[in-house]
Amino acid sequence: LRRADGILMPSLRKYSSLGVIFYENHSLITSLSNFLFYFFTTIFMEFNFFIGGFLNEHFEIQSQNDYLLIFCGFNAIFQSKNLENSNHKISVKDNKDWQNIISFIESSNWNQEYESQVIDGLQWTLYFENHVTKVKCNGNNNFPDNFNTFLDLIRVMLKRHKINCNIDYP
Repeated sequence: LRRADGILMPSLRKYSSLGVIFYENHSLITSLSNFLFYFFTTIFMEFNFFIGGFLNEHFEIQSQNDYLLIFCGFNAIFQSKNLENSNHKISVKDNKDWQNIISFIESSNWNQEYESQVIDGLQWTLYFENHVTKVKCNGNNNFPDNFNTFLDLIRVMLKRHKINCNIDYP
């Protein structure tokens, strides 16, 4: 296309490369940015979150390739953790809720351990690693101050995907 002043305008032909749609001379930076976020938050990312306890329902999320595998229920702790045994799976590709969870983890400054003097109760673990952050922490009846915010972000993602798992802790 040429404008009236003779300047050639870019066409909007689509090219597909590595699953990302690029428009010739248009939104290249945005497309590249989205691709890099996807690449670094899925390919170079590991995530595992577990919460549960004696006589409590267990809840676990694990990353696997482009998915989050959800395990929930009283027997979740005994399940073999693979795609076939997961109760639900959520794609992380273009998932704004997942991006919010990652941003929250990256901006949090949690200690490695949160312990209490109570012997039995609610335990949790979080392991997250990507190109920006590595978090490895756990707790026994004790939680970081903003732990409920973290759980709320997970609840929003589960609700949006119509997944009903009880994570009414702490």
